[in-house]
Amino acid sequence: MNTMLMQIVSEVALDSKFDPKAIRNEMPSEKVTMLIDFYVPELKEDNEYIKKQTTFLYQHVTKHLLEINKTQQFLVESAITAKELAEVTSKTIASMKSKIALNAMKLLENA
Repeated sequence: MNTMLMQIVSEVALDSKFDPKAIRNEMPSEKVTMLIDFYVPELKEDNEYIKKQTTFLYQHVTKHLLEINKTQQFLVESAITAKELAEVTSKTIASMKSKIALNAMKLLENA
């Protein structure tokens, strides 16, 4: 995500308008998706959820950076949205880790 944020900051510094969906994403999501689909397909729904949340995060950061009139209400709502997004994503990732650990334990028991 650092590359993506640097790109957004650069775009803002150059005062250019852009479509948040056009931001290049250097994250290896395609590789992660392939590995999940092959090794732990039961995590596919969680992975899709995280990808949607990541897209929302990119759009949220972009909206925040490009907003010209940053009122107090806008800043508060932006901070609340970012905090809630981080909490939900962290819980989803923790759930995925638990599911992977359970799968690993089952495989070891059957070995």
